[in-house]
Amino acid sequence: MVLDAMLTEIFTDERTLSLGFAFASDTSMFKQSLPAMNFFKRFARFLDVQTYWQAIKKERNQIGLAKVVESIYKMPLCKGE
Repeated sequence: MVLDAMLTEIFTDERTLSLGFAFASDTSMFKQSLPAMNFFKRFARFLDVQTYWQAIKKERNQIGLAKVVESIYKMPLCKGE
């Protein structure tokens, strides 16, 4: 698949830093929805922002992306497209 090859090239490039937020649920969705694709199975450089945020803030409870954004920018996150 052309799309899978293109996405694999992007995500396995050492110059690309991929950011995710609670990304395990996304990869589960990819496995179910796109079983023939492999782009999400290997990342050269990946940071799960939720895990990192919990570590630096010593948070034990899960926190959502909207609260992290608001904490950093002092503004609400708009998820509208």
